Amino acid sequence: MRFPIVIRLVLVAAALAPASAVAQYWDESQYWEYVDTEIRLSLNYWIPGDGDFDVYDNGYGTEVQYRNWYYDPIGFGLSLGVAHWKVAGTSGDLGIGPGATLDGTVTLVPLGASVLYRFGDWDGQTLTLEAGLRYVLADSDVRINYANRSCNGEDCYDISDGLIAVFAGDYERDLTEQWAFFLGGGYQDDLIRGDTETIDRNLRDNEIKGFFMRVGAKRTLQ
Repeated sequence: MRFPIVIRLVLVAAALAPASAVAQYWDESQYWEYVDTEIRLSLNYWIPGDGDFDVYDNGYGTEVQYRNWYYDPIGFGLSLGVAHWKVAGTSGDLGIGPGATLDGTVTLVPLGASVLYRFGDWDGQTLTLEAGLRYVLADSDVRINYANRSCNGEDCYDISDGLIAVFAGDYERDLTEQWAFFLGGGYQDDLIRGDTETIDRNLRDNEIKGFFMRVGAKRTLQ
């Protein structure tokens, strides 16, 4: 049985509770004042269709990320995002049958962790590399239009959760001692593809690999 996406988010949050307890301990430690930490918010745009999967037209969304540079220049990040991927209208790769069309969006909620590496500060400018994993919760609001009928929602086009790898780079520019803006991009690849099915058939596994661009702001906490 598939749980609604909100319930799945609560279950994941419960699983991460021990990590929150550790973070609280660090926050109360006298050593915390020497740790460079930051919160980032980005607007993201995805360009799907890398390879031979022609289901999606484009994707857009946002992500918030906590970063800790305890081992500077190596750091780690915890991320939570939400994205909407619009289907392309027709697909020869999915297996929905000849003449059938698609419309609607798939909501994706990626959450996970990253390892970071940042190059030196040149007059307030920084380059950062990121490699991470994201568990992706998927929720479908896609309609399939056949020649003589249509269906809509998860009962029609159901997608299970997946796992992706993310590789990215960012250019950052300081605005003040606490605030900076950044722009960058990267590539994400499927490690575990979500199962896709309709009421009466299994379709090709979902693919969300492709390039993305992002722009956003960063606030340094310590």
